[in-house]
Amino acid sequence: GPAPLAGLRFRVLLGRALGDAAPDLVYQHCSGYETVVVGRYARRHGIPFVYHWGTDSDRDGLTEGGRSLGARVFVRARRKADLQLCQTRSQMAGLPAAEQARAIVFPNPLTATIPFRRSRGGDVLWVGRIRPLKRPDLFLDLAAALPHRRFVMVGELSGPAEASAAVRARAKSLPNVVLAGHKA
Repeated sequence: GPAPLAGLRFRVLLGRALGDAAPDLVYQHCSGYETVVVGRYARRHGIPFVYHWGTDSDRDGLTEGGRSLGARVFVRARRKADLQLCQTRSQMAGLPAAEQARAIVFPNPLTATIPFRRSRGGDVLWVGRIRPLKRPDLFLDLAAALPHRRFVMVGELSGPAEASAAVRARAKSLPNVVLAGHKA
């Protein structure tokens, strides 16, 4: 179907973008097939690969389907990173000893105590895969609570079909929400 072809096209485009950028180091955040593309690029070009954990599920590839082939490939790619940035001590403690030797705890630098400038009324933007683990329901709750603001969701709907259908239906029911879909 179209989903695997879209994923393949994205991987090809990501590989090309890396080639065009010719980085001295590659940094990738959160689990996904991007980890495999970025990790392979780094190894092929002899440059450091830094993987930054997003959630505890990144340890086992649970956000990528647990025992699926995609999850196993992601975990293998993550394990080959030159450096892993774990957001918590528990993430680091769950790593095998060989990976702990190449990992550090690097807490999320963004906290609620950072003073943000008052908004001028621009769009509220979601960029990333739209799946239950990422809690798109909370983003849509915020849109419902702030009907005077426009909320735009850019990303691929993924996960169980019924969950994607629920997000699509809820977004359509809110006049201030735009579900822009996957952009490459």
